[in-house]
Amino acid sequence: MTSTPLPTEPQLHKGTGKGYVRWAVTNAEGKRVRKTKYFAGKYNSREMWQDFEKWYAKQSGQPVERRPAVEDRFDSYQSVTIDELVDAYLEHEKGRRNPDSSDRAKSLRDTRALQAIETVRQLLAPYGHRVADTFKTTDLEDIQNRLMNRVGNAQATIAKKVWLIRDIFRWGANHHLCHKDVYVYLKMVKGLRKVDGVKTKQQRATPSTESVQQIIEAAPPTLRTMLAVQLNTGMRSGNLVDLKWEDIDQSRYEADGCWIYAPHHKTEEKIGRLNIVFGATAVQALLDYEQQRPDRGHEYIFNPQANASYYRWLTSLKAHNRKSLTVDPKHVAAKILRRLEKGEVKCNELMRIKKHYGGALQYLRNRGYKIEKTGTKKKYSTTFKLVGYEPPVNLAPTWESIYQQLPGGLAKITNERYSVDTYRQSMQRVAKRVGVADIFPHLLRYRRNTTLVEQGGIEAAQAVLGHVTQQMTRRYHPDMQLNQAIETQKEYG
Repeated sequence: MTSTPLPTEPQLHKGTGKGYVRWAVTNAEGKRVRKTKYFAGKYNSREMWQDFEKWYAKQSGQPVERRPAVEDRFDSYQSVTIDELVDAYLEHEKGRRNPDSSDRAKSLRDTRALQAIETVRQLLAPYGHRVADTFKTTDLEDIQNRLMNRVGNAQATIAKKVWLIRDIFRWGANHHLCHKDVYVYLKMVKGLRKVDGVKTKQQRATPSTESVQQIIEAAPPTLRTMLAVQLNTGMRSGNLVDLKWEDIDQSRYEADGCWIYAPHHKTEEKIGRLNIVFGATAVQALLDYEQQRPDRGHEYIFNPQANASYYRWLTSLKAHNRKSLTVDPKHVAAKILRRLEKGEVKCNELMRIKKHYGGALQYLRNRGYKIEKTGTKKKYSTTFKLVGYEPPVNLAPTWESIYQQLPGGLAKITNERYSVDTYRQSMQRVAKRVGVADIFPHLLRYRRNTTLVEQGGIEAAQAVLGHVTQQMTRRYHPDMQLNQAIETQKEYG
């Protein structure tokens, strides 16, 4: 058995974070076989290098010159390359973050933090081969200018990436991977200002009550209820999609007519648990939905599979009351049925009866006729056969019956709960259909804030929306201060 030269250094396996080598071996039969070896411990750790040295000595019969591991450099200062510095920083962050956490909010934050490091790695790629000590302020300014020239990058986005680059070098200096002066000089790079021509975060216009109501009325039952609940509570989309019956406290309904929902929140450690109060309108919307939804035993209240069943129900109704055919479907269906009763019918024979034969076939199937495709599946070679008849219980199936008949594969395709993105996309599809543009779910929170300020004042809006400060509430209502000044001057001026 012969072999190609063995690799003298492991590579990083991004999926596992381990070190590995790959080489080719020619066996006794003359076939070339590819082999892979994974080493113990994390990539570039002492444990990995020790395992690699043992493997290399066993395979080659001679020792390999070991490169110092990252952990070995902590004791005495020795600058590494920028690529090595980013790798070490990433390993450090992976160790203290948990993207698979059961706490969804924390899991999302950790996932995004690690993704941000990968983005920064791409920005630093042109400098990756250089020693970390040689990274200068001009290099960081060049990266900042490149980000400014990219379409779609906001000022805040650029600032976060620049901050992360600085933080990598700060961490590297603390762990003796680069000189501390590098980080000191990088802090001297000026941040961006509005005059630099970079787009800033724009204040979205609060949607009118009429436009929101238009979307709600056109939405399917599941989405309709979600929009109504968010509009009347002002809750965030992340809290809405996570809503479960077990998380809702209904004990105060008899006394106050309200339900309390206390989800986990990012500010929980600082200010305590967030309390979302469901008023009479939101409570009634949930109760009505609970009575009609087909998936009452589901863990999450709002299940996308229920929406899928609703749209299939609408499709079945359209097929039942089909009027898109150029001729009466009963007339075409009668001709096709006579042919089917005599035996198998080819696709081209059906087309000669009438071009739009598909609607007539569906018309027959909806009325209990069992028609199957047989033969080949080529365009004109496909044949149809009448195999039986079962009188339908209900020619216009219900939403619930459609849900029960959904194929098992749909559960794999459709998630058991909405994500924030799928919820937003569902809302925007309905909004586009009714002619409402530039809207997304979080604007319903803006709408609720505006209504509460007009009805009960800023303190009422702050209490319902769970804002820590009135300054945050004012951000949702940018004209609030101006309106207050005008009213004050009217009264006292």
